[in-house]
Amino acid sequence: MNPKRKFLFMSTLIITLIISLIPLMQQTWATGYDPKFHIARLQTLAHNLQAGHFPNPIGFEYLHTLGYGVGFFYSNFFLYPFAILVALGCGVVKVYLAMIIIISILAIITITWTTNELFHNYYANLLAAPLYLLSNYYLTAIYTRTAIGEGWALIFIPLVILSLEKIRQNQLQFKFLLAGSMSALLLSHILTFLLACAYVLLFSLLNLWHNAQSRNLIKVLCQSAAWALGLCAAFLLPFIQQYTAQKYTDTTRANDGSYQIIHNDFTLSSVFSTLFILFLLCSIYLIYQQVQHRLTARFLDQIAIIAGILTIFIYSNFLIRVAVKLFQPIVLLQTVIRFNTLILPLEVLVVAGVAGQIIAQQRQQGGILGGIFVLIVGYFFLVPVTNNYQFYQQRKALIPADFSQEYSISMGEYQPAKLNAWRMQLSHDPTPSEIARHNHYRILQNNPEQLLIQTTSSAAGKTIELPRTAYRGYRYQIPQQKSQEAQFSNHGLLAIEIPPHRQALQIKIFYQPTKLALLGAVLSSVTSGFFLYCILCRKV
Repeated sequence: MNPKRKFLFMSTLIITLIISLIPLMQQTWATGYDPKFHIARLQTLAHNLQAGHFPNPIGFEYLHTLGYGVGFFYSNFFLYPFAILVALGCGVVKVYLAMIIIISILAIITITWTTNELFHNYYANLLAAPLYLLSNYYLTAIYTRTAIGEGWALIFIPLVILSLEKIRQNQLQFKFLLAGSMSALLLSHILTFLLACAYVLLFSLLNLWHNAQSRNLIKVLCQSAAWALGLCAAFLLPFIQQYTAQKYTDTTRANDGSYQIIHNDFTLSSVFSTLFILFLLCSIYLIYQQVQHRLTARFLDQIAIIAGILTIFIYSNFLIRVAVKLFQPIVLLQTVIRFNTLILPLEVLVVAGVAGQIIAQQRQQGGILGGIFVLIVGYFFLVPVTNNYQFYQQRKALIPADFSQEYSISMGEYQPAKLNAWRMQLSHDPTPSEIARHNHYRILQNNPEQLLIQTTSSAAGKTIELPRTAYRGYRYQIPQQKSQEAQFSNHGLLAIEIPPHRQALQIKIFYQPTKLALLGAVLSSVTSGFFLYCILCRKV
């Protein structure tokens, strides 16, 4: 790359980053529960670290210190570096904003590198990052919906797309990238991970003949899956254990009882987004090339087909209903809009690949079509930015100087269903003191590390409820006895049985990783070490 091209390339990336960060420069963010939810995750994780309590997926401060096990279902892996900064004294809001900047930088790096590895086209590289970061969905996810988990996922999904294509080309060393990126998706946003699994399946089906010709390819995909499962075992095994232990609040249904995913929650402007229009034009170009029997990149054709299939599901309520009947777990996505975490990078790669090819050809032939196409694409960069910021202006609020101590549980999908029903019945949130008073004990200590209670004679021989949300891993210890696992009450809290004929007892309740969680930690540690060894030694 000559100096002039390098300067234009770097300038484009920097300008893209600056434009994408305009809301932060205005010291504003979107109102709603999601900013508070993710900041609360950082704050509670930092408090656990300060208390020397690691690992602990349960946020102590939630639900009036009953605790909320968000870390069991929404991995804290990528939050730990930022939580450490908060624990060391950095302001949690500033750390949160720094995380958004880092996410944006990493998204630019991965989409640009993916584009370069796939097309080796300067103009495609030039277009990819602006198309990605200035798209309606990316800007909405980061600033309007403040979906930080999806922000992290949008860093890794292009790497999944890249590694699968490279494996198809028999570059088998990319199995490590596939395993690592799928693991990162699982640890950043489970719903996007499920969409990535769907992409792997669709991509494999489109290459069925090719796969049948190469046993090595099937073998490599299975190896990547095994690597990914091993790397994520520390999160995956506790997740399965907690998920199967009890029922949780169902957030997949609307108020009328129907599944939320079958309700079209998009506007006409989102249907005919500027990137989508560019994608349609590029798809028509690919079809025209096929009709003319002109050779096109097989990869571009295939990802255009997959993006088209997913897009049809977004815009067809009928097809979503059919999909729900055939595969009910799809309702966990809650909204069809989440399909865009996979559609976005696919559309960007199609547009960047086709546009880069057209511009390069026109430049070589001295035609003006390439210049006109650049102007059209430039216009399509500005429209989503303008539209999204206009919508953002309606929701924006000044960023507070410090955290407001509002520990939001968002939609509450990781809350035991029994606890949610009890809270609704009471019409208020039960407090530890209220629970203690009704169960005949006093609270001596209540912190992230432990709960210490003093029972009265009235509690002897009874089963009492504790001010802790029910999750596997909580134990209690009576003096001169071994610790035992706490049980679950009918209100979604912990419950323990007090021995009879005891006047008063001091009982300690604490969280301890279960044997399955410890097994997952060992598996992840061993797999990670072997994974790094194989990469460094190039063991394929």
